[in-house]
Amino acid sequence: MRLILVSNRSDATEAYRSNIHDDDVIMDVVDSFYALYQKLARESYQGVLIDMPTKIKAPHEEKDLVNEVLERFPVIQLGWDANSGNIRSFYYGQCKGAGRIQDFITNECRRFVPARARFEKRLPITFNVQLLSIGERLQPVNERTVTINVSRGGCYIYYLDEWNVGEKVAMRLKELADSPPITGVVRWGIHWGVSMKIPGFGISFEEITEAQHNTILGRAFY
Repeated sequence: MRLILVSNRSDATEAYRSNIHDDDVIMDVVDSFYALYQKLARESYQGVLIDMPTKIKAPHEEKDLVNEVLERFPVIQLGWDANSGNIRSFYYGQCKGAGRIQDFITNECRRFVPARARFEKRLPITFNVQLLSIGERLQPVNERTVTINVSRGGCYIYYLDEWNVGEKVAMRLKELADSPPITGVVRWGIHWGVSMKIPGFGISFEEITEAQHNTILGRAFY
């Protein structure tokens, strides 16, 4: 398992390391969000740890580089108190108390398929989607939804029910009449009630014809 920590405080970094007890965990450390941006683009990770004082002092333009991409990874924000030695941790927007880095690794990171960040332009294009299946669960043929945005490699689909990273998705787009189903894999997303953002999941395309791809790209990028 490979994680990445953003921290420019060496004492805090060592404190966070000491709270990881799994022998198979490798944690890379970068001292800026620009360095994080470069790492996420080149290597696959299962989780991101962020030292809050480092984040607070970082330039806005650096944080803006990765804000959208971090929505696709398990992320925990950490604060280390040098006086008490305590670690406060926050993930999914809620305080989880002190010393919970190990819980984050066990409950969030181990369930996440290792991934690199795709820094692709996503455009707010709405296609009408008919979901055919998600994972092993066949959906009713009239289960309808829409895309929130699309990119060259995938799309984000509005969805309220449960889903898991790594599940296979099959769907048809109304705008591509009489075309075979498009398939993809759930890479990231937001569950309903977790935050004040649109719930759904992002997929990367797996099986898509050249004609379908050209149509999607034509509507989104030209």
